[in-house]
Amino acid sequence: MNSLTVKILTGLLSVLIITTIGSQIYSALTERHDTEEAVLVTINEDIAFKGVIIRDEKVVTYDGGGVLDYTYSDGSKISVGNTIASVYSSEDAVTAKNKIKILESEIAALERAQNPGTTNYVQPETLKSKIDKEYKELLSYSSQDNFSEFAKTREDMSLVMNIYNIVTKTEQSYDERISQLQAKVKELEKQTSGS
Repeated sequence: MNSLTVKILTGLLSVLIITTIGSQIYSALTERHDTEEAVLVTINEDIAFKGVIIRDEKVVTYDGGGVLDYTYSDGSKISVGNTIASVYSSEDAVTAKNKIKILESEIAALERAQNPGTTNYVQPETLKSKIDKEYKELLSYSSQDNFSEFAKTREDMSLVMNIYNIVTKTEQSYDERISQLQAKVKELEKQTSGS
């Protein structure tokens, strides 16, 4: 390259560098940006109003024979097509059906208690503290005559105690108990036939 070309290129490059630096200094000194502090806010709005609910209700009657076992309690909302009640030949059949429900929930709880997915990742100390907490709740519900919460907490506590027995190797499995309960269910199902 000849020296004239180098001098021209050096001059152009110098002018570009000086122009870039000058424009940066100018923009830093002359431009003003209005800023505003942003704050994260969550807003909930409640609207209070008074109104009237109108329902199209029908009283359903039954004039046939047998013993009625209602699926829902009085005043419950029932969808179209749902079973309102079952008719059984005797009160013993209704009692047997209710016992089946209890036994099936116990079977499900025992199967869940010995499920490896439940027992492999649980620490005995965690289970023991949960048992203690639920025991105190049982005492509280008992003194308050809150039987619905008492029954629910008793079922939860029974499940946790069964898991604790499997985790601590007090019980190896509940298979024998489950088989006994399933045999009772089959026995009771014979009494509920003909609903």
